[in-house]
Amino acid sequence: MLSQVLLALGISLIIIGFLLVILAVLLAGTKSGSTRTSAGGIILIGPFPIVFGSKDLVKIMLALAIAMIAVLIIVNIVLFTMTP
Repeated sequence: MLSQVLLALGISLIIIGFLLVILAVLLAGTKSGSTRTSAGGIILIGPFPIVFGSKDLVKIMLALAIAMIAVLIIVNIVLFTMTP
């Protein structure tokens, strides 16, 4: 039962993420005038983050990567201590 709920939650979050990306691209395309854009991202390979992007976003992305790793470690500790 719990695995079905987690599966549905995971699929829902992936679909929401795709929809948010599509919405952001559509909204960015409709803006006119000169705007400054910047981009960045995080690739997590195990506990090792690979952060890339513009100079302004690197600090934010690195903080986000550290927070994601901390959450991942906490979830793993909780799940492994709950299993008999």
